Amino acid sequence: MKAYLAYLRRHLGRWGFLYLGSQSDLVPIVVIAVLVLPALLIGLGASSLWDLDEGMYAEVAREMLVRGDYVAPYFNYQPRFDKPPLHYWVTAGFYKVFGVNEFSARLGSASFGFLGAVLVYFLGRTLFSKRVGLLAAIVLGTNLLYFAESKIGLVDTALTFFIVLSLLAFWLAWLRRDRRYYALLGVAMALGTLTKGPVAVLLPGGVIIIFLVLSEGFRGVWREVANRWALLGAATFALIALPWHLAVWARYGGKFLADYFGYHMFTRFTSAIETHGGPWYYYLLVLALGFLPWSGFLLAGAVGEIIMGMRVKPWMQWLQGGHDGRRDRRNRDRFYRLWGNGRDGVRFVMIWFAVVFLFFSMSKTKLPGYILPGLPSVALAVALWLDGIFVDETSARARRAVVAGLSLIGALGMLLGLLLLAAGPNIPPEYAGVARLLFFFPVAVVAGTVITITLFMLTHRAGIAFLATVTMFLLVAVGLNIIILPRLELYKPVKPLALEAGYLLESGGPGRGAGLSGGGELGSMLAGGGDASSVFYARRPVRYILSEDEAIIFLRQNQPALLMIPERAYKSLVGKLAASEPSPGPVAGGDGPAAGLKLYILKKAAGALLISNTKLD
Repeated sequence: MKAYLAYLRRHLGRWGFLYLGSQSDLVPIVVIAVLVLPALLIGLGASSLWDLDEGMYAEVAREMLVRGDYVAPYFNYQPRFDKPPLHYWVTAGFYKVFGVNEFSARLGSASFGFLGAVLVYFLGRTLFSKRVGLLAAIVLGTNLLYFAESKIGLVDTALTFFIVLSLLAFWLAWLRRDRRYYALLGVAMALGTLTKGPVAVLLPGGVIIIFLVLSEGFRGVWREVANRWALLGAATFALIALPWHLAVWARYGGKFLADYFGYHMFTRFTSAIETHGGPWYYYLLVLALGFLPWSGFLLAGAVGEIIMGMRVKPWMQWLQGGHDGRRDRRNRDRFYRLWGNGRDGVRFVMIWFAVVFLFFSMSKTKLPGYILPGLPSVALAVALWLDGIFVDETSARARRAVVAGLSLIGALGMLLGLLLLAAGPNIPPEYAGVARLLFFFPVAVVAGTVITITLFMLTHRAGIAFLATVTMFLLVAVGLNIIILPRLELYKPVKPLALEAGYLLESGGPGRGAGLSGGGELGSMLAGGGDASSVFYARRPVRYILSEDEAIIFLRQNQPALLMIPERAYKSLVGKLAASEPSPGPVAGGDGPAAGLKLYILKKAAGALLISNTKLD
């Protein structure tokens, strides 16, 4: 044990594996790839699609591929103007290479997640130093929320990538006074707009304008925008972003404008649509739990900087030459490092986070992934604080800060466990196993924190604490990929039922050759009509049914009808049929009476059924 601890001190002391003496960026990129890519790619296609959004995005890309129309997004074989097409284009390209499957549907999101971490390294290197950039990239790639969003086929990691690219382009243009980078800014904003709409302009544009006003005044804003390179950037933006919008508007007119700008932007911002609301502090909770394991260091760093500033009273005392003790000199040096050469960078990072946090906090519709474009700024702030700890790791203050950060990680893990316990009574009995599986996360975080604190107390090396925290996250990620996700499939009925329905309705045209005759239609009552992945797996239109009365009408039609329905809803439906009409008839092999309508159970899966009004041949 002593020899092992000596080895750790020798190789992880001071800078440890974070020493970056080389001028090349290859080593940091390789480190980021080794720590981030395996966790993202392992098990990427092992689980079925998640409803609602992931299933919808995967299906829109599939229908683009099938229809050969890459202009108008279609879902369930109807136009849908939820998002612009860039993410769909990327996914359709992966479908062509790897086939239409879950891996291809998620590979675009995972790729942007990894590239976003690499881009944050370059931004951190430009703002502060190579070590801060590397730390920020690792922190960004190894927190729970960013990891989860990168493993799901959504658009938020792509949007985050283009926002980081936009801010990096601006910073290079402003710092180096090389305004040619404004052309890159126009490209980045345009591609971001083709990913998730005008928010890709509003967020980085707000950060840039506020930063310029605070740094150079309103004249500085005018000086930056009134030059030929800024105009070239604007022209580049229009050249890339406008053609798709104009093409869809020309084809669909007011319907496109009402859905795309009206409902999915204005209404989403001003109203809590699809029950996705939340209080003003919603994203504080998301950061506290979603940014694990680094949220403990984030809280410790924020409190520590406030306390340090109050203790030192830097402005007047340092100018007057007072307080020359060793502690005050150390704090003075740290303050000057942050607010001297790095003052503009710190201000830029703080404005970045404030703009994203306030924008989405004011929005009435809230989802955890919305805050993702702000996570790179949080990662840079944590990296800056960790960098200061590494510089001063032999001091008692640094040791206390590390222990405080690790303790807060453990406390947040316990809080997550308590929240799961509190939610227990509201979880349906058939999903109690899911809740038990989710306890893996708080248990792993608390156990990992205890081990990390023990290692740090034995070695007093901040590099060891950092490496152990990264290792803790990677073990959690491996557990999620290998243990948790495969078991969650036992509670997800859409894929097996939709695949069976698609097979039964497929051969030789709808209904022929699979035991059904005379055509056929598929309906779904799963997830309250929000199981978008049923279209993806069935490979045919799905009618979403929201009530028992609508289900009865659907099943009474003269052609074969297949319906995916929760078991509880099926029993209620049978009871309603039995009570509504007096003459009995066999239902689902004798499960109960119903008048004039015979129902047949074709498949069971995860507390749900595939039923039909037609008996198989």
